[in-house]
Amino acid sequence: MIPVSVVLRCHGCGQPIRAVERGGSVTVLFDRCPECHSTVFENTQTGQVVEASAGYAAVR
Repeated sequence: MIPVSVVLRCHGCGQPIRAVERGGSVTVLFDRCPECHSTVFENTQTGQVVEASAGYAAVR
């Protein structure tokens, strides 16, 4: 599968976070927002709210 760059937006402060989607799985570089330390993000392409943990973002 070809990795696709996606942007997640922090659900707490709106900070954009870069991520990579590969085969339906979203991988994040940071588990927490660098601004407010939230682990909940919104996928700007799908509108799904996801929670980051251990390098992955799972649908919440």
